[in-house]
Order: sequence, then C-alpha cells, then structure tokens
Amino acid sequence: MNPIRIGFVGSGWRVESFLRVIREVPELFELSGILFHRAEKAEEFALTHPGKAFTTREELLASEPDFVVVAVPWDAVAEHLSWLMDAKMPVLCETPPANSVHSLESLWDEVQEKGGRIQVAEQYFLQPYHAAVQYLVHHGAIGRVETVMLSMMHDYHSISVMRKLLDAGYCHCRIEARSYNVPVYKTCDRTGMLEPELMDDLQKCAVFRFENETAGFHRFSDQQYFNYLRSRHLQVQGDAGEIYDQTLLGLNRQDQPYRETIRRVDTGDYSNLEGMFHRAMMVGNREIYRSPFAAYTHARLNDDEIAIGTMLLGMKEYVDTGKDVYSLADGLQDSYLWFLMDEAIRTSRAVETRPMPWQREVYGW
Repeated sequence: MNPIRIGFVGSGWRVESFLRVIREVPELFELSGILFHRAEKAEEFALTHPGKAFTTREELLASEPDFVVVAVPWDAVAEHLSWLMDAKMPVLCETPPANSVHSLESLWDEVQEKGGRIQVAEQYFLQPYHAAVQYLVHHGAIGRVETVMLSMMHDYHSISVMRKLLDAGYCHCRIEARSYNVPVYKTCDRTGMLEPELMDDLQKCAVFRFENETAGFHRFSDQQYFNYLRSRHLQVQGDAGEIYDQTLLGLNRQDQPYRETIRRVDTGDYSNLEGMFHRAMMVGNREIYRSPFAAYTHARLNDDEIAIGTMLLGMKEYVDTGKDVYSLADGLQDSYLWFLMDEAIRTSRAVETRPMPWQREVYGW
C-alpha cells in the first residue's frame, strides 16, 4: 500500500502532533505539504522539509493530498473549509469546528449545499484505554449502561466519549452545570516541568440527563492534563457491573460476581528487545484492543498519537468508501452540548437541547 498523503492548513501545536505520527510511521503516512499563513514560517519549515511548505492554496492542492487536515483558529475554519469544499477536497477538521451555535448551523447548511466531505478529528475515543472500555461496554460486559462519570478530558472531548458509552446519539438532553476555582500548585505544562506555583484552577462540573434514561457526569479542570498533583478517572455503571479506571466488575456465566483488571501490554521493560511501544489492552487472558501500529515496533507513539494515527487511517477509509470515522454531525453535536454546558454555568440555570439541523440526516426528519 502506498503511504497516505496528508496535507495541512495551519501550523500550530496540533499540526505538530500529526507530524510526529507521520514521522514515526513513514510506511503508512506521508506529508504532502502545509499551507502557511505567514511566509516567514513557511521559509523556516522549508529548511527541514524542502518542497513541503506552501503559501498558496493552489500549491497545496497541486501536492495531491488524499485529504487535508484543517487546524486553524476558530475564526478561520469556515473560510478554509469553504474553498476546500469548492475544490472537492476531503477534509479532516480539527475540533471544535465552529465557535457558536449559529456558526454550527451555518457550517452544516454550507456543507449540505456544497456536498462537502468532512470528518472531525475527535480522536479521544480511539485512545487505547477508551477503545478498550468501549469494547467491554458494547459487548455487554456490564449489562445496560446507566451512568458515566468522566474526569479525564475537557468539554467536547468528554462529551464525545460520554455519548458513545451511553449510546446517547443525538437524543434530547437536559444539562445542569457549575464551575469552581480550586487552588493547586502548577507543576508542568506542554513545555515540560515548572517551578511549582500556586494558582486557581477552574473546574467544571456538569450533569447531562439524556432522553434514553441515562446520565453523564462531567468533572474536569485544565490542570488534570499535565499536573502531576491531579489524577484522571472514568466510571461506567451498568445493571450487571461497573468499570472504574482499570477495574472491571461483573457477573460470570454462573451469575457469580468477579473482578478483573484492564491491563496494558507495553513492551520495552527490562531491556525487551522489541523496543518501547504499546501493543494491546487485556482483561485476564483476553485481548480487547490491539494498536493498529503494533507491527511497527520502531514507532514511538504515545496514546494520543496512536489515536491520531488511527483517525488518519479511518479518514483514508472514509475517502475511499464513505464510511465515517467521526462524522461532522457528531462533531457538531459535541460542540453544541459543550456550548449549552457553558451556558448553564454562565446563567446558573438548567438548559435543554432543541432539534438541530444535522439531526435531520441522522433521523430522516
């Protein structure tokens, strides 16, 4: 198979994450080029990537990508999606795809009018742990899921995983939410370790009550991503069991309770000759997830990079077959519920969803 050729619009830290994946697995991925907004940044990139730095749309399209990843600030997303749709180019759009409920609706209408082929780069559900939990839930390991408590990622990312685990789709939802300032010493950020400094960390707490009689509980603060003084947790409760972090509780075929551990299989410990990489997730002796990059033992990918790479593989399948990897409708719904959550925080009042235009295609209204 020839490598998947990927173009980019934008050059921020999110693009860097994609580029790391491309560099680690060159057998599967190839950079066709990047469209830069500023000529000086293009010139700098061209020093290490000759022939891959562009300043015009025509140059990017001429590099013949299989699809283009759009990773630009909110106020520029619509403009770039518009000309790429005019060029009939498939697009993987970074999250969130718009910055207001009105702009979500406008984007949907334009995509329908132009017949755009757009997917959303919502990769968290593809991380190994989350993929393993989804496998257990969807294969009935804990029965019918009733509630999910997520304290692992922010806003629309959390809502995405929540909707999948609760099988909530686009159904009606009532949201109650509050925010709190919680003091904590900051120890780390994207640049690395820092001198500890006391700061106020904004924490959001929300309850999503879905029409399918399930409930999602969201609690997260930005410091949970990087701060070594904060942890992350997931709890999924069903009528026949529970998943709490790495623990699975359930009933066996003799209706006897059991407890198992969701276990990672990572190589590289104690001078393992295969090198350091993630291979699989296990429960007991059963493999419930295998990294699509396990065969590429030279690739050094963290969990988020594995998810990004999986998203890129899925995007190529979407281009070839039309099968969604993460649909625009899903991405818009995640953002819509996030906007409503923040509205509930801002007004200190419960809010409820209303029918949105992207639901017409899903439900055939």
